[in-house]
Amino acid sequence: MELFVKGMPANEISRTWSPAQSAFLRLLFPLFALTLLLFTAACAAGGLSTMTEKSAAPFTKERALEIAQKTISTLKPGTELVILEEKTVEKDFGWVFFYTTKKYLQSHNPSDLLPGNAPLVVERADGSTHFLSTSLPPNRAIEEYESSWRKKKTGAD
Repeated sequence: MELFVKGMPANEISRTWSPAQSAFLRLLFPLFALTLLLFTAACAAGGLSTMTEKSAAPFTKERALEIAQKTISTLKPGTELVILEEKTVEKDFGWVFFYTTKKYLQSHNPSDLLPGNAPLVVERADGSTHFLSTSLPPNRAIEEYESSWRKKKTGAD
């Protein structure tokens, strides 16, 4: 049954529905309208985003480390990953964290390494996370990320 029939007055449409269907639609419409209004307001206020965290102040290194640890903890279930804090690189855009398996730190056996573990960026401004390319040496991947970040920040193409 079509919900809206072009050219048919609303009172005639309601005659084709049962009283239960009419009551349901009378309840559903305000809920839909309210949901749409709240969603629109949240988007306009910047409340819906892809950021992992929101804060008025820039993030600290300690908070960025917490975010990085939480992010890598979900990468490979059953494998404990640890941040190599001494290798952390601080840049204007935020921090770049390197990590490996806890098992490798204990054994130093190359078979315990995690292949393809890309360096993880945590942005200072909003706490968002990004994995760098593994197809480049880490220093080069950091340079490319920083260059891209600067272009976005200045609005240059």
